[in-house]
Amino acid sequence: LLNRQYPWLKFLPTCGSTNTWANEHHSALTHGDVVFTPQQTAGKGQQGKIWVSPPGCLTASLVLDEITGIPVGFTLVVGLAIIEVIEELLPELRHQLQLKWVNDVWLRGRKVAGILCERTGDRIIVGIGLNHRVTFVDPTSIGSPISLHEWVTQVPDELTLLVHIRQTLLKFVDRLICKGLSEFVTELNNRDGLMGHKIQVETEQCLITGEGM
Repeated sequence: LLNRQYPWLKFLPTCGSTNTWANEHHSALTHGDVVFTPQQTAGKGQQGKIWVSPPGCLTASLVLDEITGIPVGFTLVVGLAIIEVIEELLPELRHQLQLKWVNDVWLRGRKVAGILCERTGDRIIVGIGLNHRVTFVDPTSIGSPISLHEWVTQVPDELTLLVHIRQTLLKFVDRLICKGLSEFVTELNNRDGLMGHKIQVETEQCLITGEGM
């Protein structure tokens, strides 16, 4: 029924990874399609890490066919879109959301959403995990995540969140195509959660320390 009401939505009752499913069903998807499951069992994170998807975590992947490559900072633009949606639907959370380079959204300094962009052929698959109604037994053991419902009494349902995230992200993609990443520099700087904080970057050769700016 959902797939008929929303032609762009591919609803799966359960799925290992929405990004993997989107890659494996390339020919069945077009620009703007969204793969969504309420039960993701083998989610993927950055650098081959596992993305934990407990009940109450919105997991979905959006198909984009109109961007060449994955521009530097694109995951942060996706994060901006998620922030705009959360603040639009939950205005009480305005000015409390930030970006953590390179692919996280923070709420009050804790991870509320993660993003994984993958290039496959002539398209980008944008994977999103958003904690909207997750009850964490021990959040300190998995990076101190946070859920929207911890701070607001009424959280929008997953479909409402999906519709708004899709609309906003497609709008941001149009801006990116027309004007480039420079179109978002001011917004990115205003949302930089690492600004002024000490940062460590570990490479194969050494450990680099500095301050976010």
